[in-house]
Amino acid sequence: ATITNAQSGDLAWRRSNSGLYSVFFGDVSGSHLDKFQVKASTTAGGLGNDLTAFSDVVTGLSPGDAYNTPWALPQAVFDSLLEGVTNYITVKVFNGLGNTTLLQDAFYVLKDTTAPSLVNAQSGDTTVRSLAGATYAVGAFDAGSALAAFQYSVSLFAVGYFLSPA
Repeated sequence: ATITNAQSGDLAWRRSNSGLYSVFFGDVSGSHLDKFQVKASTTAGGLGNDLTAFSDVVTGLSPGDAYNTPWALPQAVFDSLLEGVTNYITVKVFNGLGNTTLLQDAFYVLKDTTAPSLVNAQSGDTTVRSLAGATYAVGAFDAGSALAAFQYSVSLFAVGYFLSPA
């Protein structure tokens, strides 16, 4: 069986198991494809502990000789991935005789399922200002994928007080 890797990595930080991966399989031996599996690790090259053992992705491929459809990780594999680090995915394909081909670190997945945190160290400021430039002790942090943006708004009214439209 052969593995064709058209997936170098997944640069999108994943909050859910929404990625589709372009690693494809073929067999020219006459015994057809049987299944393919994946496992995950945070150490490249298979040198560290696995986050999961090999898990079936698609089974029952026989009598097919090619699998060219992008596929998702099994949910249990995605659930085992660690946040804020590179998770390397290794792929193994089986033909009908049980022969296997392995592709170590076929691609990687970045996972971040924790929302950013907000730190408000500002005790309050009741000074009316006519010019910009005041500095406030408020910060937002994300240890995983980092922040894409930080937005804030200013109001003349305390939380819960709103102007009614005229």
